[in-house]
Amino acid sequence: MKFCIAVFSLLGGCAFAQYGSQAKAPGWGLDLALEYQDVYYFRGLVLDDEPGVNTSLTLGVGQVNYNYFNRRGDGENSLEEHNHAVEMTWLLRGAVQTMGYRFYDYQGTRPDTQEIYYRISYQSPWQWTFGTFMDIDAYKGYYFDLSGNRMFPLTRRSLIGLKLYIAGAEGLSEERDRMGTILEHGYFGDNGLTNGYAKLYARYQPTPRWSFEAGYRYHHAFDDVLDEYQLNQENENVLSFKIKYVFP
Repeated sequence: MKFCIAVFSLLGGCAFAQYGSQAKAPGWGLDLALEYQDVYYFRGLVLDDEPGVNTSLTLGVGQVNYNYFNRRGDGENSLEEHNHAVEMTWLLRGAVQTMGYRFYDYQGTRPDTQEIYYRISYQSPWQWTFGTFMDIDAYKGYYFDLSGNRMFPLTRRSLIGLKLYIAGAEGLSEERDRMGTILEHGYFGDNGLTNGYAKLYARYQPTPRWSFEAGYRYHHAFDDVLDEYQLNQENENVLSFKIKYVFP
């Protein structure tokens, strides 16, 4: 039933996109990215404090994209995550808008879940992006984020960038009955501002299809549950290295 709700919500967004879109379908494309991270964060929470590789594959046909993401850590007890997303992107009044559905598969280490989401990105020097995500399965709540990404060219093929990110949540606290049984899973202790980070990165693009990026992120927790979580306290700094291929 929840899957049906997600699909109908996505189709409704797609119908609106086709009605309001002023952008032409660009054909098809393929993005493949491999990223090494020494710590794996998800929405302000350390899910894996062991180094690992994130694999992302995106296939786009016209305005519709399919994305597959995999996280595989190096440790014996590291998290393994797979998620699948289908989304539609369109241009309306100078802003890039996206609506989609995503399924998270944690291979039994965490509750699997599903969400529908909407993002809007403004074409400006800071590339401001606002997103809202509605969990419709294990967590049943809302997550909101706002980010700004500013790039500063160094040469024709290289740049440095700064990304600022802040997020909040509504209804994503854990709920238990009197016996301690979990009724609803949660990430945070309360509603409101939850987490944020600042990322500094350098990118080199030797050809139009290949790019290489090294980055550093500093994470900060505003939520009490995140702030008191031991792995968060020990891993505020994250280093990453990414290789990306784009076709055509």
